[in-house]
Amino acid sequence: MTACLLAVSPLPLLAADGGLFSAEGVDRLHAEITDRVTRSAAWLDAFFVDPVYDEEQNDTRVRLRLDFFAERGESPETDLRVDLRLQLPGTRERWSLFVSGDGAEELDTEHGTPERRMDEASSIGLSYFLANDAFRSFSVSGSIKRRDGEYGLFVQPRYRRLWEMGDWNTRFTQKIGYHTETRFETESRLDVERLLGDDLFFRVTGEVDWEEEQPGIEYASEMMLRQLLDADSVLSYRWYNQFETQPEHALVVAVVGATLRKRFWRRWMFYEIAPYVAFPDDRDYRATPGMQLRFEMLFGRGEFGL
Repeated sequence: MTACLLAVSPLPLLAADGGLFSAEGVDRLHAEITDRVTRSAAWLDAFFVDPVYDEEQNDTRVRLRLDFFAERGESPETDLRVDLRLQLPGTRERWSLFVSGDGAEELDTEHGTPERRMDEASSIGLSYFLANDAFRSFSVSGSIKRRDGEYGLFVQPRYRRLWEMGDWNTRFTQKIGYHTETRFETESRLDVERLLGDDLFFRVTGEVDWEEEQPGIEYASEMMLRQLLDADSVLSYRWYNQFETQPEHALVVAVVGATLRKRFWRRWMFYEIAPYVAFPDDRDYRATPGMQLRFEMLFGRGEFGL
C-alpha cells in the first residue's frame, strides 16, 4: 500500500478537538497545512539530494556519485564525482570546508540533465553561514575552482527566502559569483510548490542565469511532480524548457522525462533510473531519447547518512 508523506516525514496532524470551525481552529488548520508543505518539500529534496537542500547543509558528510549517460547520436559517457563537506569544530556550526571533484567538467550528453553544471567543476574552499533556517539562509563561500580548464579564485554569496502561504510555498534564491577567469555571474531562481493529496508534490521553477563572458542571458522553466511510492522510493516527472536571448531569442531545448530514485540494501545507498526525450534546437527539435543511470552513496550525520 502506498505510504503517504505524512507517515514518511512525519508531519503533524490536526487534533480532532479544540473547535475545528472556530477562528482558533481555522488558524491552527492553516498553520498545520503550511507546515506540511514545508516539511514535505524538505524531505523530498533531501531524498533526491536536490541543490535546493544540499547547498544549505552545513554538516560533515561525503557523497560518492557515479553517472552513466546514453543519448541517441552521442557516445555513452560516465562521470564519477566525490563531494566532501566538513563542519569545522568550534565555529558554532557556521564554518565548513568543502572539496568536490568531477571526472568531467562538462559532459557532452546534457540534454537530459537540465541542472546547470556551473557549480559542478572541481573546487576546494570554505563556506560561512550567517543565517540558516527554514525561512531564510544566507552564506558566503570562497574557493579555488576550475572553469574552462583553468583554476581561479571564486567568491559567491547566496541568499534564500521562503514564504509560506497556506497550501503554497514560494522560495526565492539568489547567487552572485565572481571567478578570476570568467568574471561575474548571477543565478536567480523562484520556486512555487504545494502538496497534492497525501503522496504527490508539485513544484514550478523559473530560473535566470547571466555570465559576463557570455552574450545575452539564459532562462529556464520547469514543472515537476514527485510521487511517493513507499518510504524508499520516489518517482519524479519533469518538463523542462531552456531559452537563450543571444544570438537570437530561441528555445534551446525542451525535455520531458521521469526519474525513479530508490534506496536499496543500506539506508545510505541509492540508485536512479531516468529515461527522457529531449527536443534540442541543434537537431531541429527532433525527438532525441536518452537515459541516465546513477548510483550514489551518502555518508555522514544527515538523515540519509550512517
